[in-house]
Amino acid sequence: MATVNVAGRERPTHDLVVRTARARGERWTQKRDAILASLLASEGHLRAEDILALVQPTEPHVSLSSVYRTLSLLVRLGYLSRSRFDGRFDVFEWSDDVGGHFHLVEIGSGRIHEFQDGQIAGRCQQIASSLGFDMRDVRLVINATPRQPEP
Repeated sequence: MATVNVAGRERPTHDLVVRTARARGERWTQKRDAILASLLASEGHLRAEDILALVQPTEPHVSLSSVYRTLSLLVRLGYLSRSRFDGRFDVFEWSDDVGGHFHLVEIGSGRIHEFQDGQIAGRCQQIASSLGFDMRDVRLVINATPRQPEP
C-alpha cells in the first residue's frame, strides 16, 4: 500500500485513495477531494462536524451530508475506522491507527483519551487463544467521569 508518514503514523496517499475509490466504481468529486485533503492533514479522533469545520473555510459549498457520505465511503474502502463512543457520537480515525491503543471517554464532554497497555492486549490475546481463536483486533472503551478533588 502506498503510504506517507504523517506525525509518525502511516497514511495512505491521496492518489491511492482516489484510485481505489474509482476502481470500485465510486465517483470522486471536488467535495470529496477537499474532505480527503483535510483528513490526511489531521490527527486523532474526528467527528463529521470537526471535518466540516476544517473544510468549510476553503470549500464553503461542502455540506455535512457530503462529509458523512465521504466518511462512509472511506470506511467501506478500509481506510477509516468508525467508533461510537458514549452511545452518542461517531468518531473516525485512520484504520492503521486503531490497533494497539484503547480509549477512555469523558462522560459529559466526550473528550477522548488514547492509551496503550500491553497487559490488556496480552490478556485479550490469551482469552481469544483459550477459546480457540486468533485475535485480529480488540477494542476497549472506558466511559468515565473525572474525579472530583477531595476537600
